[in-house]
Amino acid sequence: MARLRTTILLTVAMFAASNLTAEAFIAEAPSESQQTPTESPHTGAGDRLRQELDHLWNLITDPYREFIGKIIFTHTFMEAIAQCETSQDPAHIGGASETYGPNATFRGAFGFWTTANGSGTFEYYGGRELTGTFWANETSYDQQKVIYLRKAIYGYTTPAGKYIAPRGLSRNNCLKYAGDPTYEIYWGR
Repeated sequence: MARLRTTILLTVAMFAASNLTAEAFIAEAPSESQQTPTESPHTGAGDRLRQELDHLWNLITDPYREFIGKIIFTHTFMEAIAQCETSQDPAHIGGASETYGPNATFRGAFGFWTTANGSGTFEYYGGRELTGTFWANETSYDQQKVIYLRKAIYGYTTPAGKYIAPRGLSRNNCLKYAGDPTYEIYWGR
């Protein structure tokens, strides 16, 4: 991840620098009489560039970036659902009855239904494309929340272009435990 960040930051910096001249950096610099001993002559332009690079990095690495500007469940609500389902255990693996298929399990913090071969709710809503694995219990809590939001609210469009409609909230006791859903507009980290 550190190597990816460095590569992205350098690429963006080179692009940004290609549109800036030395005069642009110097124009931003305070005169020597205005500088304090800790200031760099390029503080203004350099700080702005660093802020832009940090902002771009946060967008790239934000697991919820597909929901920026959209209404989502609050994290408090999702955590209450996960608390009821599995005690908020992202690594949870629980058995399912034969009704769900032979050797089926519920995996991850939200108890995503998974068949013995790895297909199921997590994979159906793009878990494998998002994380590289069929198994929800092998992914981060944030990645599991993304799949939960897709399943409950937004659905998912596969790489082949097929739209998988959302299924809404599970109608089990966990919805009673968590209470009425609460929402927020997500603006990024």
